[in-house]
Amino acid sequence: MQKKAAAQRKPTLKDLAEQAGVSVGTASNVMAGRGGPSAETVAHVFEVARKIGYVANAAARSLRSRRSRLVACLVPDITNRFYGVIVRAAEHVLREAGYTLLLVDTHNDTERECELLLDVTRVGVDGVLFAPGSESSGKLQQQIAQADVPLVILDRDIAPDRPSVKVDHFSGALKTANYLLDLGHRRIALLFPSSHLRPARERWHAFETAAAARGLGDALELVRIDTSSMDVAFSQCLALFQQAAPPTAIFGLGTTLLAGALKAARQTGRDIPGDLSVVCVGDTELAQVHTPELTTLTWNLQDLGRHAARLLLAEMEPGIDPQGSPGATAHLMLTCELILRESCAAVGTGAGRKPARGRAKRLAS
Repeated sequence: MQKKAAAQRKPTLKDLAEQAGVSVGTASNVMAGRGGPSAETVAHVFEVARKIGYVANAAARSLRSRRSRLVACLVPDITNRFYGVIVRAAEHVLREAGYTLLLVDTHNDTERECELLLDVTRVGVDGVLFAPGSESSGKLQQQIAQADVPLVILDRDIAPDRPSVKVDHFSGALKTANYLLDLGHRRIALLFPSSHLRPARERWHAFETAAAARGLGDALELVRIDTSSMDVAFSQCLALFQQAAPPTAIFGLGTTLLAGALKAARQTGRDIPGDLSVVCVGDTELAQVHTPELTTLTWNLQDLGRHAARLLLAEMEPGIDPQGSPGATAHLMLTCELILRESCAAVGTGAGRKPARGRAKRLAS
């Protein structure tokens, strides 16, 4: 029993110093981010800390009144414009409260996420905003649970004990599905990266739910395109559009992915909306400048960032009022709206439910 207890004991600062071959003072300076140790020593101590699973105790740092006023934001892909909007909104709220935001790209790599989460807690950040690239990794779930800092999850089904801000992708996609089904579409392509994560997973589930409610069964053909590459989106959509019975509608993320699909539609001579109805996810520049303007499912990205930052502030500074967030509620859900523009039509007619040009109709979910 004693051996088992010893094996489960968390490594201490003294353990770290002994394993790294440095003094306790040096190990403390490295983990607290204080100057003095050389770059080689810092790198060595961090590597040893990672190997033995040492995590600096945030409570102890607080008792020594050493607050860094730093917040780390871990996102899976900084080239995704959605995260740019979210991070900027969060940064504004945090800056007003006296915090500096550090942006970290995890490259959609679960191992990297685990390492970086350890790293940012070791260097003494006061809190973390986190959009994981995985929801099923047991190691990552354990890492989040053990992180000794306030942490808020961004739009993921992971770590229910941590505060979170999510988007109601299911309700938004259900409204989209019913809209397209009402127009007679029965062959629909869904274009989203990371189908294992809640945004894409809930959209797919919404389309299946809409089909089941109408008793469509095999009459509805859904095609899933799971990629984060514009080139792959282009090649796969090109192959789909060249089939004898191609999709009559596409529902996709309004980044370079949808741009790849639109390029394939243009190359195969498909008219929008005469031959192909298009619904864009996210009211991006692509949705607004494309001719015709694209019908869009969207939500307030700035609100997501602001609410996440306020929830984190409430965790870092107990007793403050997270303005704009409902009291002690730790989990927020944002709604979507469907903006009807000119890119959708009834199958076979080329004329669908579209408002006059320049007058988009908004349908809240």
